[in-house]
Amino acid sequence: MSSESAASPWECADHWAPGDSALWIGVGASGVYERPIIVVSPAGALVRDPEVTYNDGIFTLSDGLRDVRHRDSCEPCAASVRMLHQGGV
Repeated sequence: MSSESAASPWECADHWAPGDSALWIGVGASGVYERPIIVVSPAGALVRDPEVTYNDGIFTLSDGLRDVRHRDSCEPCAASVRMLHQGGV
């Protein structure tokens, strides 16, 4: 996953609201992977993956929201996704 600084806005629970559409970002040898998710509880890093049927697709991200970005709805998140796709971390 990404290695953004601790000051990144998406790591703060107040950056998120329940119901926000987001992307769970993974960075690996084959490039950047984006998984659409919905934020359920920002404080608990609880999210929902609409494609998962077990537990209604709800699970907790063990690394918090560090690897999650809004889907083009805020400039800091959009800029981070663009940078990741350009090969930055």
